[in-house]
Amino acid sequence: MGLILDLYGQIWRHDHECEDLGLDEGQRLAYHKEHSLPVLEKLGAECTSTLALPECEEHSGFGKACKYFLKHDEGLTQFCKVSGAPIDNNRMEEGLKTAIRSRKTSHFYKTQTGADVANVLTSVIVTAYRNDINPYHYLNCLQRNARSVKADPASWLPWSVSMHSPELLDSS
Repeated sequence: MGLILDLYGQIWRHDHECEDLGLDEGQRLAYHKEHSLPVLEKLGAECTSTLALPECEEHSGFGKACKYFLKHDEGLTQFCKVSGAPIDNNRMEEGLKTAIRSRKTSHFYKTQTGADVANVLTSVIVTAYRNDINPYHYLNCLQRNARSVKADPASWLPWSVSMHSPELLDSS
């Protein structure tokens, strides 16, 4: 178990090294091909041999993790094969949680209009957040500049609004 966790940690250290070195997507891909792909191959071999041990309980958390890795090897190694592929899907899962939370709370609105407004606001807030914009400041900025927003909405989208108001960029 310790070796598998160490191997997994090496992969993450490689990705942090890519960030520290400021590598672009192509350079990051080459780095992971050279450094992480061999580690992933060792990880797969270690999972296979661990599951073959008589003392390994395949239904334990660790056994399930090894089986998951072996079953999803192709998808889990895409960051070593496709330029720009993320090392994990954490941001995607985070986005899904927001939608799920919104769906669960929508049952408590008194009217359909209230639920519709909340859905639009949730979408705007999440989009701002994903573009490193402080949602609170962004919504205030939209209100303060309502005429300009109405005249040219495209220039006030979260990914282009920083040209109007740099203080919206979220440093937290």
